[in-house]
Amino acid sequence: MARKKKRPRPIPEIEIIETLQPAPSDLDFGTAEKPKLWYLVWTTPRGEAKAADGLAEAGCQVFWPHFERVIRRKNKPEIKNLISTFPRYLFASGLPRLAQRLTVVGPDGKTGITIDGRPIEDIREIDGIVAVVRNSQGWCSVPRAIIEMVAAYQGTVAHPVPPAVPVRRLDAEPGDRVVVIDGPFASFQATVADVLGLEVVRVLVDLFGRQTPVDLDPRQIEVRERAKGVDDRFAA
Repeated sequence: MARKKKRPRPIPEIEIIETLQPAPSDLDFGTAEKPKLWYLVWTTPRGEAKAADGLAEAGCQVFWPHFERVIRRKNKPEIKNLISTFPRYLFASGLPRLAQRLTVVGPDGKTGITIDGRPIEDIREIDGIVAVVRNSQGWCSVPRAIIEMVAAYQGTVAHPVPPAVPVRRLDAEPGDRVVVIDGPFASFQATVADVLGLEVVRVLVDLFGRQTPVDLDPRQIEVRERAKGVDDRFAA
């Protein structure tokens, strides 16, 4: 007796809605005489929200660029997640002053600070924080223009994430000079450091006085200058 063929399962109807969350309306940069410095905080994987809450509890002003992703499936509960625009990074101002290494102290340089009533001695004791981006001189302050550019991308009200630029073939190779054509770093010059499969290109962008690695979608960059020897290889 012939077996009945199983009917293929219908493809679930999925709707994904991504909405950029607005930047704080009260970003404080201080005055020309007394500028207020902003820093780039590196967090644990998916720890941006915890880090933002902890820094706010410590009296810092926080700017966490992110968007809300809503996934709707037929006959299934709705799923909501907050996704970082820059995974594992956020901006913070008014950080406790650096004493020794990563140790933090209050404004008077002596007393400590507390989180939920618990005194902390190391910035990494704030849940979700790995470190503050730094160089040999200490924590790197982020130029105001960069923060304002990211804030403009996030907008002043919640709005849909801009659609990706049209798909096109990309022949980027490590060493190529490129320009970012989409996203918060649009118009920035960069150098390709690595091509990670088909969906991620790691580039080095000149930020904070040094080359900072940033992972981008290949559709977000445009090759302007080939690395030495690359043109010959593609011509072969």
